[in-house]
Amino acid sequence: MRALIVDDVENVAESLKQLIVEFCENVDVIGIANSADSAIEIIKTEKPDLVFLDIQMPGKSGFDLLKSFEKVDFSVIFVTAYNEFAIKAVRFGAIDYLLKPVDIDELKDAIERAKIKTEEKTEEIKNLLSNIQNPGDSNNTLIINSEQGYKLIKIAEIIRIEADGNYSFIYTEDGKRAISSKNLKLFEKYLENYDFVRIHNSHLINLAKIDNLNTKEALEVIMTNGEVLPISVRKKQDLIKKFERF
Repeated sequence: MRALIVDDVENVAESLKQLIVEFCENVDVIGIANSADSAIEIIKTEKPDLVFLDIQMPGKSGFDLLKSFEKVDFSVIFVTAYNEFAIKAVRFGAIDYLLKPVDIDELKDAIERAKIKTEEKTEEIKNLLSNIQNPGDSNNTLIINSEQGYKLIKIAEIIRIEADGNYSFIYTEDGKRAISSKNLKLFEKYLENYDFVRIHNSHLINLAKIDNLNTKEALEVIMTNGEVLPISVRKKQDLIKKFERF
């Protein structure tokens, strides 16, 4: 596997290269680019299989680099020191990221996953860039890693998400259910700008899919698909405030 490192900080890029050379077999670092523009030229001429890409750089960002390619036919692993900068969007895509300083085991795992990704690459990148460029847009999608492969789910079509241990069940308006290995707390953080609200330890719901809200007696909510869900006492006021502003 031929890899390119893109990072504007030279010593960081060299350190990553050394880790790859020392600990990652069958990965050949073909070069280091210190800007998005220089990386674009190298990618066009050298056609690497894998790009380690810094997100925030002077001038063009790592996302700008990706937008310059109509078809992304290389795997991407984001490498960043900014764990809040668009990481929520990256985390809910199928694209790997590493936080600086890079952990050796995480680096190895990310490379192994990059080796098995092929035809999904362009779709993954398009999904990520759309979500970042249009934060809070309900037409954005989630990529769920299911047993059948990667599944795209439009956020606007999600009725609710239910916790089941470390897994989450995603219920959509077409009556289907998808399973994700991400826990409900991660979904709650990612969807906080999409009018989703946690009403119970086990339930995260889409405010747009509420049919009836009963907070006086039974403390329950009826969703547009007819499901009746309990509202915990602790979550009641938060739900009412968000529902009144919605």
